[in-house]
Amino acid sequence: MAKSEPSTLARTLAGNLASLTSVTTCFPLEVVKTRMQVQGGLGVSKFGLSSLKSVVQEEGIRGLYRGYLVSAFTLPLQQSLYFPMYEKIKLELKKR
Repeated sequence: MAKSEPSTLARTLAGNLASLTSVTTCFPLEVVKTRMQVQGGLGVSKFGLSSLKSVVQEEGIRGLYRGYLVSAFTLPLQQSLYFPMYEKIKLELKKR
């Protein structure tokens, strides 16, 4: 029995779910990284877990997700365009 290819809608939904999972998981690390870069430029030496702890103490868990909604909206939108286009181009090139 031959495998059937997932539909474009299934690929789009899978890409969106993967994007949201990635953003939700990694966003706090991006916040800490950005703050470390800014603090490093100012000569402040709070790095790693102490930076994470500092953000949580000063701003709560919400501080780790400041700006999250923009990324949570734009990344899945970008992925819902990228993955179907990638698959379409890949199939067209395979035909050649």
